[in-house]
Amino acid sequence: MASLWLAVHLPTTPPPSAPELAGLACWAGNFSPRVSLAPPRGLLLEVGGCLRLFGGAEALKDRAAAGLAAQGVSARLALAATPQAALWLAEAAGEALDSLAPAAISLPPGTAERLARFGLFSLGALRRLPPAALGRRLGKEAIRLLARAYGDLPDPRPDFVFPARFHQTIELPAPVSHAPALLFAARRLTAALAGWLAARQAGLRQWRLELGHRQERSELLLSFAELTREAERFDRVLQQRLERLTLAAPVTTLGLTAVEPEDLPGISGGLFEASVGRESLGALLDRLRARLGEEQVGAVAPVAEHRPECASRLAQPG
Repeated sequence: MASLWLAVHLPTTPPPSAPELAGLACWAGNFSPRVSLAPPRGLLLEVGGCLRLFGGAEALKDRAAAGLAAQGVSARLALAATPQAALWLAEAAGEALDSLAPAAISLPPGTAERLARFGLFSLGALRRLPPAALGRRLGKEAIRLLARAYGDLPDPRPDFVFPARFHQTIELPAPVSHAPALLFAARRLTAALAGWLAARQAGLRQWRLELGHRQERSELLLSFAELTREAERFDRVLQQRLERLTLAAPVTTLGLTAVEPEDLPGISGGLFEASVGRESLGALLDRLRARLGEEQVGAVAPVAEHRPECASRLAQPG
């Protein structure tokens, strides 16, 4: 199976913090179980074995870009056969490695200036020169990076270790007084949660959203009728809960904690299986509970009793 790397470059100033980069690494679990950090601005996903799941490399890249945009994250993405090439292509917003300008990519300090004095303004031109002579003029590190980008040297990348427990917190850019307005910021947390669950092949029946105020804290406990790890379902239920919520004080931070994740392997459907079923019923129950309240949604359960009027009782659905 050919190796293929998707690089995510974050051009924001200042660079993302270590917790922010780790949160995006959790989100990347939606696309690949093999994720590597490339600080200070990068993230790498090995996606060669995941292409069929997403309909090809470009479709996967487009879906990842849409997922970042939905979280309000500005990023540039690129695909390449080696991790260093993918990082450079994403950093320079380029389409071919040979055409990249040394000044547009991360090289050891002073390298791009020295190359400009030699009249070398692209990696392709640099590549055509004898590496031994270049090594004496540029240093071993620059030559090593170039060789890794072109696949002449191995470039092992340490895998990101997904945390054993999921708890992430973000600070809001300004206090929020209207509960529905929290949904946009919370999407970054729910997207990271969904990726963490996908990487762990797990699902949740509950998760907790913690609302930090200036002098106190409050929380929302969201429940689901069945195990799930779908970010869209998380957001849909959260939106309906927030629409019914009145904040006692402005919110300055948001935190999300996974409550008792359980194994949730992939489901293999039959050849002629209908698209509706238990999963659709579970999603409907989630929406009803979020909109009407937990106590307003119930089910009828049988009771071993010969009297008809006593042969059933109210129970929790699901």
